[in-house]
Amino acid sequence: MPRSSPQPPLGRRRQSGVFSPRAQKGPGVESLTHMHPGQSFQTIGIISRPRRSNLVVVVPPLLKWLDSRGIQTLIDEETAECLPNGSKGLPRQRVADASQLLLVLGGDGTMLAAARLAAPRGIPILPINMGSLGFLTSFTLEELHPALDDTLEGRFSLSERVMISVELERATKVIETQRVLNDVVINKGALA
Repeated sequence: MPRSSPQPPLGRRRQSGVFSPRAQKGPGVESLTHMHPGQSFQTIGIISRPRRSNLVVVVPPLLKWLDSRGIQTLIDEETAECLPNGSKGLPRQRVADASQLLLVLGGDGTMLAAARLAAPRGIPILPINMGSLGFLTSFTLEELHPALDDTLEGRFSLSERVMISVELERATKVIETQRVLNDVVINKGALA
């Protein structure tokens, strides 16, 4: 029998901080842009959807752009496989351990995988939609550089997302424990 319960509030360690678009205004809605002048990101980890064909076009100029601003970048093994120069990547957990910000290039599936890495470490995520589904990824590829500029200059808003802890029990024994971002689906088939 599956059980789910919201994680107890333990500061930022049990939540995933996701950057929100900077220009959300309308009747009765104030701007979500806030200044964070003390916030500085010197190391950015890049996590992407494996085998995405446009990574070859997007990532090399992005790495140069970040390097020109003095930002150290770490890329996961999946992203490194897509690069033409034979770059070596790191396991995703090591990227998350050493990063102050995770830049996620992909769709909702990549975003969910990154959230599981970021939440226990208290690392914010800047999600860029390069997939077909983008309910959780706040920015488009065209917004990548403006969003990074705003982030590096301290102009951003964080949207904290509560994560859910789920335990799967069989015969009163817990056989699986997971932390999830937005929902839980239980089925007989393979997991997505």
